[in-house]
Amino acid sequence: MMEDPQLPTSLKPFRNLTGAAENDPPLDPKERQLQYLDNAELFEILNAEYMAYKAFHQSVVNRVQTFRHP
Repeated sequence: MMEDPQLPTSLKPFRNLTGAAENDPPLDPKERQLQYLDNAELFEILNAEYMAYKAFHQSVVNRVQTFRHP
């Protein structure tokens, strides 16, 4: 992965969520698999939150349109 010059030094270890940064100790394969599972679970949670927000937003838009154009 190429270095991002715009990224502050404090955030560089977090730039790649599925892999280790250069400062991280090497992980054995089982630990690395757990890290991938954690990221997959995080993605599922964030995706569910986004879908819930999207449905809420659409319901608000529909209510506003109904209110403006009965």
